[in-house]
Amino acid sequence: MTTLLLDNLRYIETPEGVVLALRPAGVVVRALAFCIDLFIRAALFATFAIPIAILLEGYASAMILIYLFLLNWLYPVFFEVWRGGATPGKKSMRIRVIHDNGTPITLPASLIRNLLRIVDMLPFFYLAGLMSMCFTADFRRLGDLAAGTMVEHLPPIAIPSQEQEIALTPLRLTSQPELEERRSIFNWAERRHLLGEQRSQELAALLGDEQLTAAEAEQRLARVVLYLKQGGG
Repeated sequence: MTTLLLDNLRYIETPEGVVLALRPAGVVVRALAFCIDLFIRAALFATFAIPIAILLEGYASAMILIYLFLLNWLYPVFFEVWRGGATPGKKSMRIRVIHDNGTPITLPASLIRNLLRIVDMLPFFYLAGLMSMCFTADFRRLGDLAAGTMVEHLPPIAIPSQEQEIALTPLRLTSQPELEERRSIFNWAERRHLLGEQRSQELAALLGDEQLTAAEAEQRLARVVLYLKQGGG
């Protein structure tokens, strides 16, 4: 079997025996996403703080402090839990928060990771969180470690052209793959358009004939998938 290094990937095996490859998001892309969200929150604060100050007068200071608290700490929770794990900043950077076992993030985990952000800020400028991200293999800050979460980087979606799909014909197999091999093949087929061309070809090479190039292995495996989906074996 071809020995290719799939760098910067975290492998998770589900209870069903399917192996998922997750790509942890690094410090730079997360910092950029944070800056975008910070700008959005500042705009939201400026938009609503002025009307609150005018309309509520004597209660303005207390209401503004409550609004600022909710905006700072619950803004990410809302988007992470009810908007696919990604705030607007994360979405623009194509990253999202998930559990470290690959499942979608839940409300308790999101609350923990965001309320503990205050610890990551210590002693200043997110130094504790930065140190934690630098010394963990999957770039997790202290809030992520406590909540059992991680931030996943989604690669560009590579969708094959219609001509490429039409050109593929089922490849009849002389011997049928074992159950675990079938699971790996179908897992690759389901995720190939999310992996990007290079990663898809590397995985196909790991699953296929070592005598073939990565591109040839990807095309051959796609034909095997068509054969199995049509009831082959």
